[in-house]
Amino acid sequence: MSRLWVFCALLVCSLPFLGPLPALAQPPSTELVIFGEGDDVFSRYGHVGIRVFSNDRDQIYNFGITNWERPNYVLDFLQGRVRFYGKASNWGRELARYTKWDRSVTRYPLQLDEAARAELVKRLDVLVLPENREYVYDTFRENCSTRLRDLLDQVTGGAVRRQLEGGPPGDSFRDDVRRAFADFPALLLLMEVVPGRELDRPRHRWERTYRPAVLGELLSKVRMGEGDTERTLLGAPIVERTRKAGPALGGFVHLGQAVLFALAGLLVFLGSRSPRWTTRGRGLVALTVLALMCGTALVLSLVPVISAWPEMRENWLLLALPPLDLVLFLPVVRLWRRGEVGLSRGFELYLAVRAATTLLLIALAPVSTTFAGPIAAECLALAGLFLLWRTLRSSYRG
Repeated sequence: MSRLWVFCALLVCSLPFLGPLPALAQPPSTELVIFGEGDDVFSRYGHVGIRVFSNDRDQIYNFGITNWERPNYVLDFLQGRVRFYGKASNWGRELARYTKWDRSVTRYPLQLDEAARAELVKRLDVLVLPENREYVYDTFRENCSTRLRDLLDQVTGGAVRRQLEGGPPGDSFRDDVRRAFADFPALLLLMEVVPGRELDRPRHRWERTYRPAVLGELLSKVRMGEGDTERTLLGAPIVERTRKAGPALGGFVHLGQAVLFALAGLLVFLGSRSPRWTTRGRGLVALTVLALMCGTALVLSLVPVISAWPEMRENWLLLALPPLDLVLFLPVVRLWRRGEVGLSRGFELYLAVRAATTLLLIALAPVSTTFAGPIAAECLALAGLFLLWRTLRSSYRG
């Protein structure tokens, strides 16, 4: 017993010389960083990253990197096989780049507990390893925003998804596309014609977080903890910089539809005047209309075959622009070369069925407003059918 007392006495006497105990290592702080839209096509949806910083590090994890100049990029994008990857970059250098590009930058502190923060940083570090960093890009389902959304959902035990799923549906992906590319007329026209009905389905909040700005807005409403510890997932926004040139997005969002409607009106007008033209003139117009319809139909038939994107499938416009129109080419070419224009009853019936089908598509379209869905493209197809029928019709009937 005396030895135990001696040991305790020596331990107490040595305490002043031991110094303070070292503090436990704290996980780094984390922020969700939203980068605003830019002038380039690829920047029209904005960007997002997670900043991780402490005394000895200051990095931003970014999952929106790819080689924009790679060969066949457009074809690979249409096929749904473009690969993006994640990377951890120095925050100061990244901020300087976005300042140079005149992009707005807003930081949101992530109000996670220590365990969740540590897990988030750990998962980020794993995801940017060479063997894990690549993924197949999908604008609406797998991009820089959805990858971070999924990570935050995992470290919060599914709280993000539980609170964002459900509720009344909002805008469709096509609505977002129209807003993002309102000042790119050619791209806007393509997006009205090539994607199918899947682009028009109203989307819930969880699906719409593919857009960085929407992700920041909705995560600000996600609540964590209970009672005295209850808080929002994101803290108050910290505006790092504001775009000097003003909002990047602008223009008439319905420009593509307006152009298609205008073209449809022009075709109807030409069709009403076509009986007064010369026979060869009518034949040339018929061949031109047929060539445009067949070309569009062939593209719409090929895209679903080569593309993995759901939006590239189920395009009802194919029913109004069937590749079967190719069968009309030979008789029309023959009639044009002979200086005659005419339709057999079989071809006339074929065009009548097509026109009725197109009208039915327009009637069945989910019309919430005048501009809902690709109705303008269907109207253009109907106007083309009218011009073709009026142009080929004559007193001669086979």
